[in-house]
Amino acid sequence: MKTRSQTKSQAVQEIQYEYPSESPQTIAPLYEVDIDFDDASACWRANKKKLKNCCYAYICGSIMKNGKTCMNINCRRHPNTL
Repeated sequence: MKTRSQTKSQAVQEIQYEYPSESPQTIAPLYEVDIDFDDASACWRANKKKLKNCCYAYICGSIMKNGKTCMNINCRRHPNTL
């Protein structure tokens, strides 16, 4: 009489014999990928303002007379931005 674990191990061995493992193929990369995710995240958030629940909204981003960036979300003073 065989236990369940013995039956399972025998079934696994039979499957391994039916499908022999092939040698993994090595594919040469077309180009090298070097992404700085910290810098990418900072650039993505540069023109956005964080809201509740990890949501983001675009800011106006226009340069005001005092030299600072307009941080309003729905800006009516600078309508021709984007």
